[in-house]
Amino acid sequence: TGALWFLSDLVTAYIRLRPAGLNRPFDVSCEAVDPGADRGRADRGKGPDDDAAVPAHGLIIDSFAHYFRRRRHLEPAASESAFSRATAPPLAGDDDDVRSPPSRTREIGWVRRQSSKRVYRVGGTRTPDNRTRAVELTMQAKGVLALARAEGVALTMYLTALSFESIRKSSGNLGKNATLAASVPVNLRQFFPSTSPRNFFATIRVEHTYGEGADDLGAICRRLDSQFRPKATPEALEKKLQKLVRFERMPLLRIVPRPLKDVILRLVNWGSNRGLSIAVSNLGPVTLPESAEAHVRRLLFHVSAVRPQLCAISHAGLLTVTFTSPFTETDHIKEFARLLTANGVDVTVAAARVTEAELATRES
Repeated sequence: TGALWFLSDLVTAYIRLRPAGLNRPFDVSCEAVDPGADRGRADRGKGPDDDAAVPAHGLIIDSFAHYFRRRRHLEPAASESAFSRATAPPLAGDDDDVRSPPSRTREIGWVRRQSSKRVYRVGGTRTPDNRTRAVELTMQAKGVLALARAEGVALTMYLTALSFESIRKSSGNLGKNATLAASVPVNLRQFFPSTSPRNFFATIRVEHTYGEGADDLGAICRRLDSQFRPKATPEALEKKLQKLVRFERMPLLRIVPRPLKDVILRLVNWGSNRGLSIAVSNLGPVTLPESAEAHVRRLLFHVSAVRPQLCAISHAGLLTVTFTSPFTETDHIKEFARLLTANGVDVTVAAARVTEAELATRES
């Protein structure tokens, strides 16, 4: 989110300084290094030209410490109505959101036992120089949103289910590892107001095991949605993050030497990655300041990742879904595009060249 805010200001300043004759529509790309990039904000108001309309974004503020260091009552902005508007935003206005009020029965603790099921992990051939393979799929947002609405789920869960089906089809046979799991970030600013550009998000894990009930796309969508909703309530997120912050501030951990702490964190991260098939980040619909809006044709968003990752962003009616991966293979991306086109959504594909053969073709 902080990167998106910075990019928005940068593009606005660029257009203001650019000669009028060169102001043709262009593409803007935002690359995040953090694989848990969270949802960006929508309309910022009048834009940088009006200083009074621009919120102050201070890097000093730690929103995690501010909200979760001690127990407190939820503020009005963290109400149930806030969840119903924007947890996994569709690419349309609030009136197009078809989600029902969330369940408030489940709680999340910091220590959560991962599923005992064996999770399928997408593998492949590493790119020659470890550069990220990026493949962009561009389509009309309303078409994909209509498909998600038809299944009764938000766009993020629909894209996640679609990615599961793509991986299953491209793998041929999942074998004994019949479970697919995804990490989905939630922007905490929609519940706990913050203008800090520092990271302020939590991740929620959802999974589906093939062969245990209905495996059609609609059934997968609804199963993922039923897992996601209880974990994305303000109360559940607050309890989870309070425990995380308390753990972080334990006196014993604070005196552990940094090199040892880094080793422990790497092991924890390695274990967490083994329980995931893919990560899905949806920045949602983005509206740039008025002075820049008409000059930007398309927004792109992707991250560098240790596993296949799906990143989605929408602007001016166009939805761009970017797959990034450390591997050269693109079989699951092809299946993803085929599933969309089979449902009447026209998809335009652009892929970065990463292998020596691909680069040689470009030079010739």
